[in-house]
Amino acid sequence: MYVNSWGNSYISIKQVKAVKHSFRLGQKIRLIEHMGRNKDRYVRGRVINKASYNLTIMVSKNGIERYPESFKYVDFILGVVQKLE
Repeated sequence: MYVNSWGNSYISIKQVKAVKHSFRLGQKIRLIEHMGRNKDRYVRGRVINKASYNLTIMVSKNGIERYPESFKYVDFILGVVQKLE
């Protein structure tokens, strides 16, 4: 079973599960989301939920948790969202 395609290559469920298992609940995380040409958005927060196809984090600004936001695992594979170490 395949989730999404990018050009001629398909993304398998195994690739999605590998990305899912790279996160753990309660983990503090920094992400960069590529919004388009010369537009990047940095997000900092804590992982609050891992669903089958998306990751939910509680975004924090200035040390205060503000709002939840979800990211698809497929976006991590395609490079739209990247995990900063």
